[in-house]
Amino acid sequence: MPAISRRTFIRAAALAGVAAALPSGGPAVRAMGPGGGGMGGGGMGGGITVIDPPVGQAFRQPALIANESSDPGMVEVALEARRAAVDINGASANLITYNGAHPGPLLRVRRDQLLRINFRNGLPDDDAINYLGHPVRMTNLHTHGLHVSPGDNANGTHADNMMVMLAPGERTVYEYDLSKHPAVQSQLLPPAHPRQCV
Repeated sequence: MPAISRRTFIRAAALAGVAAALPSGGPAVRAMGPGGGGMGGGGMGGGITVIDPPVGQAFRQPALIANESSDPGMVEVALEARRAAVDINGASANLITYNGAHPGPLLRVRRDQLLRINFRNGLPDDDAINYLGHPVRMTNLHTHGLHVSPGDNANGTHADNMMVMLAPGERTVYEYDLSKHPAVQSQLLPPAHPRQCV
């Protein structure tokens, strides 16, 4: 990696601050690195390049996942972590998704309901390992901001237990009692990408 002068660093930091202050939807400002014809190019002056990509599609509400329960006190859904080809602003990307969609499906649950998620790890069983030698296709569910138990439930299902790890093909049931959750939260989104052990 080439050395960077103090002056180049300060210029790049200032430009990053300007870029962060731009209103959303405006062009991004990028400092050119050494040899890129801009800042630091052999100690000869500096410059910026305006990056103004085409506007992508407007955000659309994720599809509502089907409630499989007839009990008015429960929302029960089937959720699977799996690879799927997804259209990202006209380009196809092979992503790890929930139910083949990106972002994942929308869950609509009331504060007084029980949320039951029948979860399956549908990621490929390809023996991929990380740099520590651990399998990377193991996964689980974890919530952020829900007032739910961090362990397991008395009936043998999991609540927000971070220690649960499912190998490819394995299934489990998560249940979240939302009775202690603030009433203002009515829509819950799962993470955009299933967690993997990396």
